[in-house]
Amino acid sequence: MLKKFILSLFIVFLSSSCTEKEPSGTILEQALASQDPNIKRVIDNVEQFEVQIRYTQIDRNNDSIAFTDYDFQVDENNYFYPASTVKFPAAVLALEKLNSIDTLNKDTKFYIEGDSVETTFAKAISEIFAVSDNIANNRLVEFLGQDAMNEALKKRGVEPVRIAHRLGYHSDDVATKPLIIYINDSTTAIFEGTVNTSPKPLELQGIKKGKGFSSSSIIAISYRIIRYTRIIIIWIASCWCSIHIYIYRIIRIFLAGPDVYIFIYLIVF
Repeated sequence: MLKKFILSLFIVFLSSSCTEKEPSGTILEQALASQDPNIKRVIDNVEQFEVQIRYTQIDRNNDSIAFTDYDFQVDENNYFYPASTVKFPAAVLALEKLNSIDTLNKDTKFYIEGDSVETTFAKAISEIFAVSDNIANNRLVEFLGQDAMNEALKKRGVEPVRIAHRLGYHSDDVATKPLIIYINDSTTAIFEGTVNTSPKPLELQGIKKGKGFSSSSIIAISYRIIRYTRIIIIWIASCWCSIHIYIYRIIRIFLAGPDVYIFIYLIVF
């Protein structure tokens, strides 16, 4: 739903910027007032969708650049999950770091320790923007480190924001993995990982979403119950098979032939 909303909003932005008629209100207000059903449905239920929008207009005048922000429902006290938008700063910060290291560039080949996939920084960044690849983003996170990313964003005034984990899976491991860098076709070097700060609980409104509830302790207990239940079932099945084998042997000892055994065995069991 929100993907359709964003796409429709983008189309309205483009059409508003191309119109010759002088519009009333800001470009963001014009877009949100659209009767497009994908936009109207969200705007009519802003509390349900928890929409926060910041549109930045970039004006160029010769060598100067001016930025103008237009906000809708932006509230730094309300939690807002940025999803794949965090991949953009990961790509930018990775390029900045590459520019600061003489021995590396965007075409340098590397792989993450423990990973069998070799790639380049340019390919990882391309995959981020082409298909929103989570694994490509995570490779850049291993290269940068969460603390360094957050510090760089804060230094540039991009806040409040916090990058606390990799994308696509949850892990409590705050240490990034080393990168194996190819200096040339036959020589490699290790780019050491970093130990990052464990994220603290957020003091924001609206962190909990939906009606579901999960707890690591409950999940652990459930896993153990399932595991031990499987063991018990396998043990019972094994014992039952053993009993059948012993009965079969006893009947074969005391009776003349297998036909009699089969008849008795079917009656008994």
